[in-house]
Amino acid sequence: MNSFLHYDFLGMEVWRIVALVVTLFTGFFVGKVGALTLLKTSLAFEEKQRHLAAIIASSLGRSVTFLAVALSIRVGILFLSLPEDFVRLFLTGAAVLVVVSIGWTLFNLVDVPYTLYKRWAQSKQSKLTDMISPLLRSSLRIAVVILTIVQVAQVLSDKPITSVIAGLGIGGLAAGIGSSGLAKTLVWIYSYFLGSTF
Repeated sequence: MNSFLHYDFLGMEVWRIVALVVTLFTGFFVGKVGALTLLKTSLAFEEKQRHLAAIIASSLGRSVTFLAVALSIRVGILFLSLPEDFVRLFLTGAAVLVVVSIGWTLFNLVDVPYTLYKRWAQSKQSKLTDMISPLLRSSLRIAVVILTIVQVAQVLSDKPITSVIAGLGIGGLAAGIGSSGLAKTLVWIYSYFLGSTF
């Protein structure tokens, strides 16, 4: 058995390939067990009327498998004996997977502040708060997607994220200044027509 594990298969020792497969399987298994545990916990919290804890557990349960598999790929690559360029390429790909899995976790966790706001809005009985709640959820999810894309760009380019965010901030400032005249005009037109009807 010992000689079989040191046998070369496609220029690599078999034990390295077995270690990679075991690592991937373990990550998938741990992720699935974690997801099932969190989803059962979510149902238990829901029965106890602890809605916020149920939403947190459910959100984490939807994303824990992806996160566990991404981390197991990152660890599993270290077992392979590949040329330096391939190792760098695979580690970069694994880092992108880890960033995307963390982004997916945060994307699912957007339901937590949305639920808190929705509960607060129901106590206010205002149509404005009811209209803002879907906008809040969408805005938070868009922000998570944009920040995940920026983080992936940083991993791929090896540039610091602060310069990318500064560029986005300057672009947003320019768009805001450019649209301020339009906003003033729209408010003036609205107030003009509202004032002239009475």
